[in-house]
Amino acid sequence: MSRYKDHQLDWLQRVHSVERYEETIAESANISEVTAYVVDQLDLKYETDISHVIDVVSEDWTEFWSNYP
Repeated sequence: MSRYKDHQLDWLQRVHSVERYEETIAESANISEVTAYVVDQLDLKYETDISHVIDVVSEDWTEFWSNYP
């Protein structure tokens, strides 16, 4: 289980290290735009890597927009 958590944390750090990530969440109309931006910035090609990005972005998107009614 620890190895899995380390893997998740690694992806969380990778996504959060993308320049203008938080601003992109605030400025984008939907999750797809943010995901596309991060995938492009990290130059990802594999679906498994992209699925990790989707997980992180979805969680961050929900957290960010839950603060606004």
